[in-house]
Amino acid sequence: MSTISSSQLVAKIFLDEWLARNIIGSFSRNCLSLGGYMGLYQILIIRQKKSAGLFLLWLLLLVGCASNLPPYRPYSDGAGYQERRIEKNRFALSFIGNSSMTAEATENFLIYRAAELTDAAGYDYFILHDKATKQMSRYRYFPYSHGLYGYYNNWGYGYSGFNYYDYCCPYSWYEVGAEAIMYKGQKPDDNLNAYDAEQVLEFMGPSIRGIRTGVPGVQQTQDE
Repeated sequence: MSTISSSQLVAKIFLDEWLARNIIGSFSRNCLSLGGYMGLYQILIIRQKKSAGLFLLWLLLLVGCASNLPPYRPYSDGAGYQERRIEKNRFALSFIGNSSMTAEATENFLIYRAAELTDAAGYDYFILHDKATKQMSRYRYFPYSHGLYGYYNNWGYGYSGFNYYDYCCPYSWYEVGAEAIMYKGQKPDDNLNAYDAEQVLEFMGPSIRGIRTGVPGVQQTQDE
């Protein structure tokens, strides 16, 4: 049976206090769940002997989690927006969020991107068609080693004298896709899927992080 050293106990007390003050209220909105915290704690603190270095690793993981900001940018590293121009006034677009974003936030980012495209192409409003949102889930895994001493994993994930891969910390994200058809003139008030591009940019803009200015690659259409 494993025991916790004094340094590990100090680390646990510090983590518990820090968790209570900073994490409980917002953890579900970040990249690790509370269950993920407990899983990482078991792997990095309880199961290892060199707690000081692992404690530092745990803090770095928390910092990385807290800095996992919504990615309003072209698709890169698994998150962001993508679009394809189908016709002069028609785009297929999608937005893939990260684990810190709710379904609503992911959908809002797609709406904002459609407004950017509409405005840059010289139209006044757009209508979203076939909008679909889906939730994706995955588990993070963390390799670790016990050298020549073999170790039985209490979670039932295997036994080896060398390297291990512990799966823990489930996380999820949302992906949304739609077609945007763009028009000139006044938005129809009776269509809930119609959005005035100028108003979307004005009212949603302040809440979108990392907004770029200008939309390269989108040319305005000419009045016929």
